[in-house]
Amino acid sequence: MVANCAKFHYVAQGVTCNQITSYQHISLDDFVKWNPTVGSDCRSMQAGVNVCVGLIGGTTTTNPPTTTTTAGNGVQTPQPTQPGMVTNCKKFHWVAKGVTCDQIISYQKISLENFVKWNAGVGSDCRTMWAENNVCVGV
Repeated sequence: MVANCAKFHYVAQGVTCNQITSYQHISLDDFVKWNPTVGSDCRSMQAGVNVCVGLIGGTTTTNPPTTTTTAGNGVQTPQPTQPGMVTNCKKFHWVAKGVTCDQIISYQKISLENFVKWNAGVGSDCRTMWAENNVCVGV
């Protein structure tokens, strides 16, 4: 782990690098750079330890702008979102490049049926989910 780490994430059993980078809104390249012991393919990451997910002075990768809109339910909706998301969403998940629907539903502990119902644009088989967008993971 780099010496100038300022933000940490505890690695639970079964959690993947892609899940952590998606949740923390960081790139996989930065994650591997900040945590070289995980290996370039992330196969050496171990459960039960903390990993670095932010540096003193910020990250080296620019994240998308964090604009929001207010839906009819009064909840601030982060942008951008994939078309087809329900308007009553209360909980969102940023989809990083390389993250799959299975990883999101596992991490968020929701069913595929609900995920597809809340995000019609991902398709019934989840093959049309867009990376670098927010999806609904709770209503």
